[in-house]
Amino acid sequence: MAPRKTGYRRIPDGHLLAQNRSIYAGPDHLLMVARDGSTEQYRRYYYRDIQGIVIHQTRMRILYMILPCALVLPFIPVTFLEPSVAVFWLILVALIIAWNIYLGPCCDCYLQTQTFVQRLWTVNRVRHATKVVDHLGSLVGPAQADLAQAAEVRRQELLAPPPAPAPGAPGAASPPPLPADQQIGAAQAPTAEV
Repeated sequence: MAPRKTGYRRIPDGHLLAQNRSIYAGPDHLLMVARDGSTEQYRRYYYRDIQGIVIHQTRMRILYMILPCALVLPFIPVTFLEPSVAVFWLILVALIIAWNIYLGPCCDCYLQTQTFVQRLWTVNRVRHATKVVDHLGSLVGPAQADLAQAAEVRRQELLAPPPAPAPGAPGAASPPPLPADQQIGAAQAPTAEV
């Protein structure tokens, strides 16, 4: 049986504890799926409604470096008895820290629409986030191109001076003259009192 074509392309994939979250790019929208055991939640964000994608760098990378070292602390007394155990734990911690350094800085990534801000849980490293933002930018840009063009036309209409009325048309006549005491240049000469 041939695989079914859905028109969706999976962007990132990630697992957060027991909950699996995925993001799919559709033809005109972004689909976020959250699976938690026996339930699934779907959220759809149309490209024309996306106002921004925010990447906020965090300090979780430091925690990811400290945590393996803290997990090794209970085994320090055992390492004095058996040096091969110490070498094993040192290599394991070094590999975890090296992998963390390779992955780069951590971040939180948010998708913003006019009414909602959604965290993209599967995007948690800056390097991965910039790739996702570049990919989504190539999808959102064309969807909002006509919106940008319509906004520019409207802005030009608002900035353009109003058309001058045609001579002889109603409202084209000059305004009525001001009374003599309110006319400019009709100031009276000051009188000097002695």
